[in-house]
Amino acid sequence: MPSLHAQAAALRGSQLPAVLPPPELVQLPALSQELRVYGWRNPINDRDYDRDTWEVYYVTPEQSVTVVQVSRLSGDRFRLWGRGQSSRQGFDVDGVENAFAAALAMVSQADSARVD
Repeated sequence: MPSLHAQAAALRGSQLPAVLPPPELVQLPALSQELRVYGWRNPINDRDYDRDTWEVYYVTPEQSVTVVQVSRLSGDRFRLWGRGQSSRQGFDVDGVENAFAAALAMVSQADSARVD
């Protein structure tokens, strides 16, 4: 049985929001909901959310599918990559607005090339 300390930590973790926008943005950009219901999330690494990485995803009956990842490299520089790619295959963008605009374009492109 988990200790009280572990239970308290799990409860605190469950009360954290699943996604926070970068400090430079008031909120994350709205996602197209025409073909799929997309959402934003910060991925979990080990036990904590990675607040310097954002994912656009959708849910199927079998799984959650990440379409685009946006990761802060440093300061105002971001790397983006799409489904089936590693971060090494991504591209870098300067500026938070430019990075999230590129992410929206990648989602739109994924919708237009939809094959599933």
